[in-house]
Amino acid sequence: RTRLKFDPRGIAKLAEEYDLCVTGPSLQAAVDQDEATWDQVGHIGIFARMSPDDKEAVLRALKQQGSHTLMCGDGANDVGALKQAHVGLALLSGFGGANTAKAGEKTTADMTLTEKKDFMVAEAKRMADRQKAVQEEVKRDKHEMNEWQKVRLPQIIAELEARGESWVQFKALAQSVKEMNAEMRRRQAERQAKMGGDNPFTAHAAMLAGGADGEDGTVPMVKLGDASVAAPFTSKLPSIRSCVDIVRQGRCTLVSTIQMQQVLALNCLISAYSLSALYLDGVRMGENQLIATGLLLTTASLAFSYARPVQKLSPIRPITTIFHPAIWVSIVGQLGMHLGCMMYAIYITRQIVSDEENAILDGAIPEPEELPPPTPDGEAITIPFKPSLLNTVVFLIETAQQVSVMAVNYKGRPFMLASTENRPMGYSLLAVCVGVFVCAFEVIPQFNDLLKLVPMPSDDFRYRILLCLFCSVFGSHLWDRLCVAVFAPRLLWAGYKDAWDAMPPWRDQLPFFAKGAFLAALGAVYYLSDQSVIVLLSGWYLWRKVFPTPLTEEQ
Repeated sequence: RTRLKFDPRGIAKLAEEYDLCVTGPSLQAAVDQDEATWDQVGHIGIFARMSPDDKEAVLRALKQQGSHTLMCGDGANDVGALKQAHVGLALLSGFGGANTAKAGEKTTADMTLTEKKDFMVAEAKRMADRQKAVQEEVKRDKHEMNEWQKVRLPQIIAELEARGESWVQFKALAQSVKEMNAEMRRRQAERQAKMGGDNPFTAHAAMLAGGADGEDGTVPMVKLGDASVAAPFTSKLPSIRSCVDIVRQGRCTLVSTIQMQQVLALNCLISAYSLSALYLDGVRMGENQLIATGLLLTTASLAFSYARPVQKLSPIRPITTIFHPAIWVSIVGQLGMHLGCMMYAIYITRQIVSDEENAILDGAIPEPEELPPPTPDGEAITIPFKPSLLNTVVFLIETAQQVSVMAVNYKGRPFMLASTENRPMGYSLLAVCVGVFVCAFEVIPQFNDLLKLVPMPSDDFRYRILLCLFCSVFGSHLWDRLCVAVFAPRLLWAGYKDAWDAMPPWRDQLPFFAKGAFLAALGAVYYLSDQSVIVLLSGWYLWRKVFPTPLTEEQ
């Protein structure tokens, strides 16, 4: 038998080849021999049979090494470690079997939403049947205990009289009731142990099924454990899977914060140019224009802010600061593209408009007879909105840029649902984008008149404006992806791979592409037929025939 001298510096080398595990007494013995062992605890993967002090010491050592720690527990012996951890998660006590799913057994995390609902309904029904059986057993126990008390009470009276005690009847009754309650509690504990079960889903179903707490012997309502006093988070479920949920939600929140900062930075910088330089040129938006874009972009903004995390935890970590090169370089590039497209569109518009309008745009001082009459003190001077070609161009460019800013800077997978899965945001942005091109091509003249948009002077001018729109939208998208590919390539490819894996089968996507092709064809026919209302009515009729609404189960 060979005994080797313990050297903490060899732990790191062992961890490269093996998964290390240590028990509380073993760790304490190693620390007693060499305090440097605390510097190596980060290489240990499993800590077993740890006392409360050992748990707290391990968490403290990991924090001193610069690690971000998470601790979950369900009892008073975990309180110290929960306070030491950066993130503490209290689990509901009394459901230990919820964390012991067998190998190959399907868990709720692997189920679809429909499967989860069906499973919980079946599990709740099964629990209700078991509760009914337990209630019948409780009735039998009560009947047996009443019969037992009739036999036991005379025996106790005889024993007390033999000892010569006074108040025999009262003492005998109290003792028999005490013994009966003790026996009832013992049987109730046995029933609760049986109801706990070995199925990892039973605890969740028990919480949904509910039950009285106490005398009738059914499953007690879930109560918070001692660990909830020390932890900032308490899980509704007794499973350690809640730790993964916290990480997923935390990553999604972090990414949402970063993308909101990007959007705010770009919108503020673009608006600064629009509200300063363009205002000096007399360019401003009409009320109908602001209402139309505001209503559609509000839905997109809400969906943009409340993005949901993905179910699968990615091995790639998200960017944690807006000052990461992949973020701020992208912001600078997008800003340059948007402002460049806006300035070019204004430049070519100035070459088209008349000299009189250019003079007004250049800020020429009007003649005295052209000035509005003076207003009484305290009343604001209101200048009526006058549609112009420059206003139309700026409205189309700025609206397209707002869509581009939100669509490009939405991070999506691998930390949150992709833009194609976030349907409220995707549909609202698509509606704004389609509306911009409809206005640019003047497909619906009545819609342009409602928004106070001026017709384009020529097709050549229209195509140059559309080129600015394409450069502003797709150019900023390519620039953002290029920045991420250069400064965070693993994050970019992980997002693409996760999005590809999450895509439904091509057969399921065919109806979506068919609807898109139908709408595109309808729009082309409507445009080429001089905007005939008959084309729209025929298209609506064909849509109802080709794409009928599926019947629900109630129908």
